[in-house]
Amino acid sequence: MSHQRALTIRSDKGILRVLQSEIGVSLPFLGEPPKDNEGLVIKTFKGIWDTGATGTVITKKVVEALELKPTGQAEIHTADGKSIKNTYLVNIHLPMNLGIQNVKVTEGVLHSDTDLLIGMDIITLGDFSITHSNGQTVMSFGIPSCESVDYVQKINQNKPKIGRNDKCFCGSEKKYKHCHGKT
Repeated sequence: MSHQRALTIRSDKGILRVLQSEIGVSLPFLGEPPKDNEGLVIKTFKGIWDTGATGTVITKKVVEALELKPTGQAEIHTADGKSIKNTYLVNIHLPMNLGIQNVKVTEGVLHSDTDLLIGMDIITLGDFSITHSNGQTVMSFGIPSCESVDYVQKINQNKPKIGRNDKCFCGSEKKYKHCHGKT
């Protein structure tokens, strides 16, 4: 991961409630990936990005398509309670031509048209942001992390400086020192 790679999902239909993209999955391998993924069987599935999920989840459809064998089990916690589910080792191939090797995924049940859920185990490998400027959702993900975004700091830097004898920002027509500037 020596150079930056990024993915952007941009809505053309307003605010998105689900962040979806095509995600590739392959059997795990050690070492460098084959050049141009030659000889590597990568199956593509409809995936969602979920910051509320600790780990990445795959469905039975993914397990069967790749003929995966369980590598263990894990206790998972969902809105339906807790249960024990099989875990698998796979490689994840993101749309930005970036492969993430040896990802431990858990088998689970997802929304009917979703086969894979990208969780915080992958999201925390880079920078992730969601904005809704002008009523359009834009989700962007980049690896490796390249900057820190702090909206509070940005707002505070752009605030005009108010002197004690200036009119208060609230519109009261009082001097700041007699309104919101009282100590």
